[in-house]
Amino acid sequence: MIKYCLAGILTFLLPLSALAEGAGFEQQLVECNLIQGAVQRLDCYDELAQQLQGDENSTEQAEQIVTPISQSRSEFGLENRTKKETEDKIYIDIIDKWQNPRGAWRFRTAEGQEWHQTEVLRSFVLSDDAAYYIERGALGSFHLGSDSNNRTTRVRRAN
Repeated sequence: MIKYCLAGILTFLLPLSALAEGAGFEQQLVECNLIQGAVQRLDCYDELAQQLQGDENSTEQAEQIVTPISQSRSEFGLENRTKKETEDKIYIDIIDKWQNPRGAWRFRTAEGQEWHQTEVLRSFVLSDDAAYYIERGALGSFHLGSDSNNRTTRVRRAN
């Protein structure tokens, strides 16, 4: 039974012997297999693996393969946090404003943009003399606010 196991192991490991330097690799593998203690046998296999990986060219190639993966893993989740070329906050001039029947504000800016208030806050009133801004919020939302008031309301662009 042991002979068949050794023959099977050697059959699968013959391609590895082509990578190994020297003809003694197969003999060292057989010697590791004959060790009775599990920990000592594992140590023997680890030493053989280190001998295979000892070639400097193979370690440089492995580093070249691992580097793009580790960089992409380290940047995972940061794609949307990088600063983009777009502005996060713009000041607007409101030229026309009106309320819908529910009390939500709708307004048009000097640039021709039309914006709608998506949440109805009775405490948020558009006055004529305030300087307003629209800033980006989380998850693609936008907020309308003014420098004279610390309240903001959520808006969306209609056109």
